[in-house]
Amino acid sequence: MSALISPNLPVVSAGSRLTPGELHSVVFSRAALGRRGYDEEQVRNFLQYVEGELVQIFTDKAALAEHLLEDAHRKAAAVADAAVRSAGETQPARPAALPDDERRAMEREIAYLRTYSDVYRTHLRSYLEALLRNVDEWESSERASLPGGTPDAL
Repeated sequence: MSALISPNLPVVSAGSRLTPGELHSVVFSRAALGRRGYDEEQVRNFLQYVEGELVQIFTDKAALAEHLLEDAHRKAAAVADAAVRSAGETQPARPAALPDDERRAMEREIAYLRTYSDVYRTHLRSYLEALLRNVDEWESSERASLPGGTPDAL
């Protein structure tokens, strides 16, 4: 933030984020005599800072999505492990060779469980993606609700 020297630019401490109110309150100096618009150096420095903030937000968002997927996978694996343990406890020890009809029935059950697992994973992924879309929509609506429209007006 040291590149932003103008007193009209927001002062943000190292650990905090730029708020929409601070973004909305930014005022740039006029360009030097004979030039139109704002001081290009101030605008360039501020845009560079905003770019860094956006990169950090997108990085945090991606890390959060990854963390949610890992957490969901870990929980699903724990449930599967618990199911395997409980199935092992409730069934008596069986001989090594199973009759053909029982073996086929077990193979069908395993195929069903694998399909169910794939469907569950797909539904879970869709649900998490929908949650992330909701976060994006919320961010957009928050930006739109700022006084004076969007921060893109800078």
